[in-house]
Amino acid sequence: MADANTITRIGGLLKNVYQPGIEEQQNLAAVIRKRFTKAKGSRMGGDHLEVSIRVGGNRAGVGARLSDDPLPVPQRQQEKKFLVYDRLVEGVIKVFEKDVENTRTLEQAFINHLDDEITQMPKDILKHMNIMTYGDGSGTLTLVNANTVASLTFVGKVGTAFGQFGTRYLQQGDQIDVWDPTFAVQRTPVGGVSVVTVVPSTQTVTVSAPITLTAGDVVVRALSAQKEYVGLQLGTDNSTGVVFQGLSRLTFPTIQGTVVDAGGAAVSEAFLQQLQSLIEQACGETPGFYVASQPQWDGYVALGQSLKRYTNTIKLDRGFTELDYNGVPFIKDVDCSPAEIFALREEAVQNGVVMPLAWSEMDGHMLKWNAGFASYTAYMREAGNYVFPRPNKIGRLQSLAVPAVYQR
Repeated sequence: MADANTITRIGGLLKNVYQPGIEEQQNLAAVIRKRFTKAKGSRMGGDHLEVSIRVGGNRAGVGARLSDDPLPVPQRQQEKKFLVYDRLVEGVIKVFEKDVENTRTLEQAFINHLDDEITQMPKDILKHMNIMTYGDGSGTLTLVNANTVASLTFVGKVGTAFGQFGTRYLQQGDQIDVWDPTFAVQRTPVGGVSVVTVVPSTQTVTVSAPITLTAGDVVVRALSAQKEYVGLQLGTDNSTGVVFQGLSRLTFPTIQGTVVDAGGAAVSEAFLQQLQSLIEQACGETPGFYVASQPQWDGYVALGQSLKRYTNTIKLDRGFTELDYNGVPFIKDVDCSPAEIFALREEAVQNGVVMPLAWSEMDGHMLKWNAGFASYTAYMREAGNYVFPRPNKIGRLQSLAVPAVYQR
């Protein structure tokens, strides 16, 4: 590379040299989504998917008696059905014919524009789906911290409750809507607003049009409110007021998840043991693995010496490439809710699929002419939803402390 003086002297003789390829700056890791995709799935279709479950046994027919007592009065096994409805996730690209031609060969450009758009869209969708895997189906990306009046900026709320994610799940170029907490009133115009800048250090988001917001409002992707896959946040919920997959968790408490609340405290052995024991109490089985984001992973690593007996000492030498707790793998996923740790078994969460993630070619072509313009569009889609045949096998440790250094 030439210095400034060299360019001044002979700049007209020099060529620009570009390094081939694009160096990715985004974090596109999608650990749990890929894990669920590889695991056993459920084929959905028609009106909805029905999962037969047993919520109770014939315990009325069981009892101790004397020899001349009447036999217990038999009842029957109590079977119900989970009802799961599919949802649709889409990703769209747009390319101009001239841009495609200008980059068709390496002699014309270092990057093929069409190939770049096609190969990157699946990664964008997988990243989005990985974030939503930890959600409740509402599409929540963050909450608004304070009231605004016709402002181009808002601040994402930081805390330990669900949705208090700051700007963790937002980036420049996102198209977003903002709703009131009940999802009855939309604060943004139809089609939403675009994210212009994100400042993680202050949790500040600048948008493309002025909006008036109220503290506690919910930020989602444009037109996506209450349409995302139902994820682990709702799957692990133990609220009796929730109807989950068509059944009341008040009427059928055996379908409740397990929730342990840390009340803002740091992760500890006691909390993890309580979560494990309560899941065992609910379903009779130990969790298959724990998953946490960086703040809780690092908090667990900090317990390293006192929990030395719980680490895989064959693979670990204080390097902590992999951890376990009581023999249960403890893994890391950057998109896991920062104040939570989830415990689950893979068979308790299935990826129900109507249409697997793929480019639409219903009319025989992936690229479709954008009528009236010298451009083409294409879209990917996946239709399905997460299916929880055994929600009592999963749980979460919530409201854990998140040190300020991780608030981004």
